[in-house]
Amino acid sequence: MTGTRYGAGAQDLDTSAEQIIFPADMASIGLGFIRNAGAAPIQIGVVVAASFYPVLALEPGEAYVVRLGDATLYALADTGGSSLDFQVLEA
Repeated sequence: MTGTRYGAGAQDLDTSAEQIIFPADMASIGLGFIRNAGAAPIQIGVVVAASFYPVLALEPGEAYVVRLGDATLYALADTGGSSLDFQVLEA
């Protein structure tokens, strides 16, 4: 990773898949720290042809560090509302 930028944010979630909005000024996302900051389990995934496909599941309080590519990621809460926190590093 040779990038110099990083960003962080938080996003409220409900039971419909919504795009995770990473900082727009990053040329390419490298590593990401994603944490479930809410009270309900959440899923992180991709949307293909209007269908959500989960690739990560986070229980309340859990976090993962993952290498992120250029794919657009989506998130949803399993039940009710929840929220996620993220920090990303430029690739």
